[in-house]
Amino acid sequence: MQRRKYAVSEDGFSGTLYVEGQPETGVIILSDEFTDAPNADGIARTLARSGFAALAVRLWGTDDLPVYPDRIPANRIESAVRVLRVIPMVRKIVLYACSLGTAYAVPAAVWIPEIRACALISPLWSAFEGILSTGQMSGHSAVIWKGQELPYVRAVRYAGAFPGFRQLFTGFEEQWKEPGIARATDLHPERILSQGKPLLMMAGGKDEYWSSWQVTSAYARRLGVFARQGLFTERIYMRCGHCLGIVPESLFHLPFTGVRGFSVFPDAVKERRLRTMEMKEAHLTVLDWLTRI
Repeated sequence: MQRRKYAVSEDGFSGTLYVEGQPETGVIILSDEFTDAPNADGIARTLARSGFAALAVRLWGTDDLPVYPDRIPANRIESAVRVLRVIPMVRKIVLYACSLGTAYAVPAAVWIPEIRACALISPLWSAFEGILSTGQMSGHSAVIWKGQELPYVRAVRYAGAFPGFRQLFTGFEEQWKEPGIARATDLHPERILSQGKPLLMMAGGKDEYWSSWQVTSAYARRLGVFARQGLFTERIYMRCGHCLGIVPESLFHLPFTGVRGFSVFPDAVKERRLRTMEMKEAHLTVLDWLTRI
C-alpha cells in the first residue's frame, strides 16, 4: 500500500493518502478522535484495501492544527479534492464523514462541485460551538466556510467550560428539540441532493454520544422524494453504537458498545454476536453504495 502525508503549511490541509492498485474512486474521509468513531486513518486504510484511493483528512488534533474544533475552515477540503483529482485513474470523488466530521462534510459537499456524492455516518443536525485550546467554549461556530461561520448550537449549559463531548452533545440535543433552534441551525443536506449528488445517511440505535438515529430518521422523513428518485439512502442499525459504517475488522468483536471500552455496559454473548452481524452489514452496505454511485 502506498502512503503519502500532507501538511497544512505546504498543502493547505493535514492528512494522509492511502492507495493500493489502480482505484477509479477517490474517497475523502473526515472523522474525529474524541468520540467512539473509528479514526480517519483506520477508515482510509480499510477503504484502500477495498480498492479506493482513500484520503484521511484531519481538521484538528495534529501538530499543525488546533487541539479542538473551533472556527475550522471546511473549505480546506478543496485542497484535498485537488490531491485526488491529479491521480490519473481516479474518475469520481466521494466525501465520507463520521461523527463531528459530518458538520464539515455537508457544506463541502454542497459547495465543492467535484464532490460527486456524500456519506454521513452518525450525523449531526447542525454545527456546534467551538472549543478553545484552553478547554473553554469559544462562543463561535466550530465550522466556517471561507470566513463565514455556519449557524450553530451553543453550549448554554456549561458557562464557558468544556465538559467533555458526551456531556456537551447531551446539552446540544436539548436545544435541537426546540423547533426554533432546530430550524435556525439545520445543515440542510437536501442541498446536496438537489444537485443530483447521492447521499447515504447511517446511524446506530445505541449511539453513545447523541441521538444520531433520530437525526437520520428526521431527515429521512423530509427527504423521501429524493429516496424515491434513488438519490437518498437511509440505514439505521438498532444494535450498533456510534462506531459503524466502514470499520477496521479488529473493531467488529469488541465486548462493549463503544470502541474505547468506557461506553455503557458489557454485551451479553448473544447481543454481542447480533451487534457484530449488524456492524458487518453496515460495513458492506457502505462498500456497496460506494461501488454503485
